[in-house]
Amino acid sequence: MKFNSGRPERLALFALLILGLLAYVDCLSSRMVFDDLEYINARTFGQGILGWLTPSNESPIKGRPLVSFTLFVNFLLCGDKPAGYHLFNMLVHFGCACMLFGVVRRALLHWQSERDQRGEAIGFAFACSLVWMIHPLQTECVNYVSQRTESMAGLFILTSLYCAIRAYESSHRWRWIVAAGVASWAGVMCKEIAAIGPLLIVMFDFSFTTQPKRELLRDRWRVYTAVFSSWFPLAALMVTAPRTGTVGTNGSVTILQYALNQSVLLVQYLRLVFWPDTLLIDYGRPRDFPWLEVVPAVIAVISLLTLTLVIHRRRPVVGYLGLSAFLLLAPTSSIIPINTEVGAERRMYLPLAAIVVLVVLGVRELVAWSFRQNRRDDALSPCHPATRSPYPWQHILLHGVLLALVVVPLGYRTIHRNRDYANPLKLWTQAVEAHPDNARAWSWMSREFFAIDRGTSERVTSEIASRWANDSKVLFPVGELFLGLHENHAKAAECYRRVLELDPTHPMARLRLVWLLAATGDKELQNGQAALELANSLCEEYPREVQILDALGIAQAECGDFEAAIATTETAIDLARTAGTGTIELEFRIDLYRRNEPFRFTAPATSAATSPEASEA
Repeated sequence: MKFNSGRPERLALFALLILGLLAYVDCLSSRMVFDDLEYINARTFGQGILGWLTPSNESPIKGRPLVSFTLFVNFLLCGDKPAGYHLFNMLVHFGCACMLFGVVRRALLHWQSERDQRGEAIGFAFACSLVWMIHPLQTECVNYVSQRTESMAGLFILTSLYCAIRAYESSHRWRWIVAAGVASWAGVMCKEIAAIGPLLIVMFDFSFTTQPKRELLRDRWRVYTAVFSSWFPLAALMVTAPRTGTVGTNGSVTILQYALNQSVLLVQYLRLVFWPDTLLIDYGRPRDFPWLEVVPAVIAVISLLTLTLVIHRRRPVVGYLGLSAFLLLAPTSSIIPINTEVGAERRMYLPLAAIVVLVVLGVRELVAWSFRQNRRDDALSPCHPATRSPYPWQHILLHGVLLALVVVPLGYRTIHRNRDYANPLKLWTQAVEAHPDNARAWSWMSREFFAIDRGTSERVTSEIASRWANDSKVLFPVGELFLGLHENHAKAAECYRRVLELDPTHPMARLRLVWLLAATGDKELQNGQAALELANSLCEEYPREVQILDALGIAQAECGDFEAAIATTETAIDLARTAGTGTIELEFRIDLYRRNEPFRFTAPATSAATSPEASEA
């Protein structure tokens, strides 16, 4: 069965793009935020192909080469100017909206199989894609540059689904099968969530057709082979570029704790779909919720899932939408812990499409039922006309009014949320107000205050150190802020010492103390012998780490053993050259040692200058 596109479809897409531009044009003035500041810079992409192919372990683009490549091209064209990055994110988002329009229109025609429903299918698809596109929950993926991982994966999931539908009805079946496979491969190179795409295609076929399953498998096995083949490159990426630092049970978050947190977050996401009032850039780490607070959310989620399964059995098309939302949320919002971030609005990027289509479908059915009731009442009247249009103008007008009543407030909220990203201090203040126990949000608020009022910034950092005095995971980044941002060596050393009281084996805290005790020149801190003891203990554990050998050389020079410092630093230089990293600073220091001069510094390279802490993988 063929449904050819024409002028109405093109007009609908054009209107979609114009309205999208009106809603998102302000994002071109948004600034880089959060992980963007840490990973989108010359340190990552200034090394050419090596930088974007092998990002750091904590980077949100690790194991996502297609996204990394687009950021590399952006960096070549735009440098550190954010407008070009946001323009690309906008275009990806608009592309997703267009693909959603195509998927919904084709699916509706495929389901109803009536040519006289073509106009209604266009209107229905337009309403769904417009509401989804301008929903405030989508602003994070457009404004938060490095999270194009989510929107690009969503684009390719929708593209593969669209191509799979076209392969069912087109005479050029092989072209669409190949396109579906290519889109699936591209998706898994953007984010792991794209692995759900092939499952959505199989579920679509089983839900939207009445063909026996064996016959369907026999007819569609080529499509399934093409899309499921994308799991092989995904497996290769997960082996060669694992995200074990942020994902899995190797951290302090248990499966049960994470699952309970996700129950609360899923209810919160659902509320934001219908009332997007409080949007946050960061929800912090997983928390320990009281059971009385968690139980209602767990019951609600289990009830929703059970209801969805029951509906899918009785009304497969409606159930498909609910199951799609659950499936798309499963990789990040179920039982696999993401240790660095409990929740994120971007996780709703594609699941929101399923919910929007479900709601619009419900409104459509309700309006249709209302009109049928009116016709039944009119039929009893002697003035009832002999014939009526199957799609009267009143019907169109009512749908238009209902759409406007939804789109206008959503668009207004989206425009204002886009403007928030031009003021990162406002973003982090909102995050702190919503979750005062989010230490990372406090750290970022301190950093943003630094550009406005350095005194306030340091007071905020001191408040963090006081609030989380017994949490080494928070205190170490606070020490980085004192050292790299405020240049307060005494408070930085105090934080690192407290970290070592809580966690005596913490390698980075020991390394920072070596620097502070040996190289600051601050008489109150200076203690070469203590620095040497710390450096020797680190070298016993990490004998071939360049940073640690460098620190040992600094401590040896501070103690007056310049020959040992020269030998140690020469070893560090050899290791750095073998690893292909820079040696300029090491060579500068070794020249000092040859002149019997110890090294003195302003502040070592810390992450505090850019990011107190990274977010989700």
